[in-house]
Amino acid sequence: MIEEIAGHLGRFGPGAGQVVMSNAAKKIINRNAFGMMWRPAVADARTCGKSPADANAPPECGDMCADPAHQLPAGTRFHDLRHFYASALIAANLNPKIIQARLGHATLAETMDTYGHLFADAEDLGRTAVDQALKPKLAEQRRNRAVPGASGE
Repeated sequence: MIEEIAGHLGRFGPGAGQVVMSNAAKKIINRNAFGMMWRPAVADARTCGKSPADANAPPECGDMCADPAHQLPAGTRFHDLRHFYASALIAANLNPKIIQARLGHATLAETMDTYGHLFADAEDLGRTAVDQALKPKLAEQRRNRAVPGASGE
């Protein structure tokens, strides 16, 4: 996505106040105008990265895509990108304080109240941490038992 934004800025430059997207007059896009551009972009977007096929094409993904499974859900909002971004950061196991800062939340509580259900369960993480800490020691004990005389016999 960053490459796409960089390409857009390289082609059109920033708008007034350094906004990423502006209208032809280099003014901030008004909300209604943005929606008029957003809805067709959602309809044309494909998760496979291919261009949309003609409306009469068979429902499959080829050189161009008409596979309904590769389309974004109807009604996808621009704000949904923010939630996608947040969930991708959480799935990448970023520190919650970093996620808070990237989303511009005033407090960590705001981030956790909104996205806390997406974080791994702390109980599971705790058990895994102990298992991981003991794993090398247990492996060493098994190796020592397998070597005759290694235990001081």
